[in-house]
Amino acid sequence: MEEEKESKREVASSAAKTKSQQTITHLFNEARKYDPKSKESGELNAAVTFFSVQRSDSYLYSGEGRFPIFAIHKLNSRYHLPSRKHFIDTEIPKLYESTKAKVQQSLNSFGYFSVTTDIRSSRTMLSYMALTVQVV
Repeated sequence: MEEEKESKREVASSAAKTKSQQTITHLFNEARKYDPKSKESGELNAAVTFFSVQRSDSYLYSGEGRFPIFAIHKLNSRYHLPSRKHFIDTEIPKLYESTKAKVQQSLNSFGYFSVTTDIRSSRTMLSYMALTVQVV
């Protein structure tokens, strides 16, 4: 019984040691938003773009489907989610160009290849296109 009490005291004291009061500078820095041209903002923009394109729910295109903005601010309160226009005009074309360059680089490394495409739709009438590349 006494050992259990001692063990609980040690856990409580170690938890108290790890918690410390934050400095005022740290708190102000946490409240400040990222600069739109910063590395962090760029990485988060790319992640949101990739999520939106992969989901194909057209969060960024239609006014009906809203991207869960509250989730972004819960994950990182310093991130300011840019407008839908920014993603459509800047981020999605950037993702397209980088993906296109990677595919072209891969295809250029092969001597000859064959390409097959297939288009299907799901039960909910979402269209999907498959692209198969075979190296000869």
